[in-house]
Amino acid sequence: MANQQKNVFSGIIGHKIQLEILSHILAQKNFAHAYLFVGDPHLGKRTIAERFIAGILNLENQEKINVHPDVKIIEGEKLVTIDEIRELKHHLNLAPYSAFYKIVFLPCAEKMNRPAANSFLKLLEEPAGQTILILIAPSIKALLPTIVSRCQIFKFYRVAIPSIESFLKRAGASPEEARREAYLSQGCPGLSMAYFQNPEAVEREADYVRDLIKLKNDSLAKRFIFAEKFSHEAKVLEQMLRQWLRFYHDIILAKNSSLDLVSNPDFTLEIKKASETYSMQEILSLIQTTQMILQNLKFNLNKRLALETLLINI
Repeated sequence: MANQQKNVFSGIIGHKIQLEILSHILAQKNFAHAYLFVGDPHLGKRTIAERFIAGILNLENQEKINVHPDVKIIEGEKLVTIDEIRELKHHLNLAPYSAFYKIVFLPCAEKMNRPAANSFLKLLEEPAGQTILILIAPSIKALLPTIVSRCQIFKFYRVAIPSIESFLKRAGASPEEARREAYLSQGCPGLSMAYFQNPEAVEREADYVRDLIKLKNDSLAKRFIFAEKFSHEAKVLEQMLRQWLRFYHDIILAKNSSLDLVSNPDFTLEIKKASETYSMQEILSLIQTTQMILQNLKFNLNKRLALETLLINI
């Protein structure tokens, strides 16, 4: 049992301090009522949470939590609604079926709408003795402060590029592939593995950058046609906007004489040229607008209008 607990997080890149604390919690079996994992996408938060749950339940691997009778996973499609929280409360009123604890896992806790969040808060205010709640969110600001205050918080940060590069080499990537994919990942291990396992994704994201560079010289009419096309493809739109954000961040690096650190090294010349064209205020404004669109994609955002607004100002 001790060996299982010791190795439950084996193979995970980075997050040494967080994993040590979680391992200690598993070893001591001194569980809080609620945990909140926060940080950017693709850092490994979900994998770590799933392994933590597997450790609590003494399961051999994390995949078994998906079919465990004492684990309730609430994903939500667009939003987590109050009906789902009511159903959750009914589930928690039942005694554990085969484990000592009943576990609730919300991998996208920020999807809770206000009624759902208020209802969920009552679960936190009146904790059941054999229930453990585990939430994941991009930041503490994405949740009600009253929910955050009742959770033990684990903040996850981006992983050092050399650590990701070394991991990719051990996984079989060539030195050139490992370097490129590690830099493209911008410290997000999940992205680096996605690039390694799907090389086409690297080229697709390069196409998003090429589109952005081309759009700057296109007419407003062509920009609006582009906005119309991508406003109907939410997943693609999200991927594209994230890649544009990386390009904007690279421009800031270039403005600060740090071209060697850019995440799109194949576009070094274009990044340098853009750094000479855009003012810092213009770049910061584009970043702010892009982030706003990304944050609101899950809601009833008018995607076409939002994208047109962004493209007008590029």
